[in-house]
Amino acid sequence: FCMDNEVDEDTRRMQVAVDTLYAAYAETDHAARMELLEAAVADDVLHWTRTGMTTGRDALSSSIDDFLERHKGRPQKLDGDLQTFRNVARAPWSAIARGWFNSYKGEAYFELANDGRLQQIVNFSDPPHDRIVSGGSQAYIDAWNSDTVEERLATLGEYWTPDARWVELRFDHSGVDAIANHMKPVIYLEPLDGVMDVMEYDDGSLQIRLQVVVTRRDGELIGTFTDFVAVNSDGQVTRLAGFKGASLTLPPE
Repeated sequence: FCMDNEVDEDTRRMQVAVDTLYAAYAETDHAARMELLEAAVADDVLHWTRTGMTTGRDALSSSIDDFLERHKGRPQKLDGDLQTFRNVARAPWSAIARGWFNSYKGEAYFELANDGRLQQIVNFSDPPHDRIVSGGSQAYIDAWNSDTVEERLATLGEYWTPDARWVELRFDHSGVDAIANHMKPVIYLEPLDGVMDVMEYDDGSLQIRLQVVVTRRDGELIGTFTDFVAVNSDGQVTRLAGFKGASLTLPPE
């Protein structure tokens, strides 16, 4: 779905960075792994998993060691194609513990820094940790289902930061005003099964994987989309990246 040279370059840079990251996941020699990570991720890369959040390459390398230890030396590997646009992407991953029948899988969200290295890695592992949809995720749904800009502004303003980012294939908006004005009363959103997959951290911040079913207001089904939502320690959304299609590892039944 690359539409021009700029998008082609974004896709190429993302693919190179992610491929290099997964090569680092498989590297057991510390010096060699750090060389790969220096090429793949920013100095202050942010990395989220179900077990915690880290900052920087050294901490990411330690997280890789922890994963290898927990999963009997079997690294994460890409288990499908990247879905990428602008400076964001998602992809499925898997790992099979050597000598075990157990397999592990999940879905990762990636965000590039301006220098073409990864700034954010959000690693969701399955099964999901579901909660009833609430807070900023529900506000996003309610805003889409509202009829006026004023309603959308009031709904988003309570749960989204003033400079929150909303990025999808065809647009990239920052700020509640821009987001509310982009939404039009032509579709309805409903969370799939009424739940969202949540990773929560000690400071109260969240990383969320949310599937939504989208229909036109005349009832025609458009499809399922997957949103990756970041919520800060104050409970406000700072970023929502929306991808066409169901979760790559948790498809709707």
